[in-house]
Amino acid sequence: MSAPFENDSEFNEAIPKPKTRGRFTLVQFFVVLGMLGLLIALLLPATRSVGPVARRAQCSNSLRQIALALITYEHVHNELPPAYTVDAKGRPLHSWRTLILPYLEYESLYKTIGMRSRPD
Repeated sequence: MSAPFENDSEFNEAIPKPKTRGRFTLVQFFVVLGMLGLLIALLLPATRSVGPVARRAQCSNSLRQIALALITYEHVHNELPPAYTVDAKGRPLHSWRTLILPYLEYESLYKTIGMRSRPD
């Protein structure tokens, strides 16, 4: 039934045939490449700004841990740690930072440090 209409020129002009799409032209390729480059350039500063925020958060967390260690030391010993410890001759040995190591979850490091006296 459709055979008589296939070769009729009147029907060929009425129904447009779909055009076959070609490949990207060189101009289209460069336009897409430029748009991708622009997108990357816009997103690059946003990824670089994550570093300072992460470092600030890590520093804030470390200060919070030190504050909690000082509070825990105070609860255990009923006083804050002294600025430094001294040996029998009155020479400074270790600072308060050494004394709060066990409360910062560095018990093994604290045990390796000689707390009694230092060699002459």
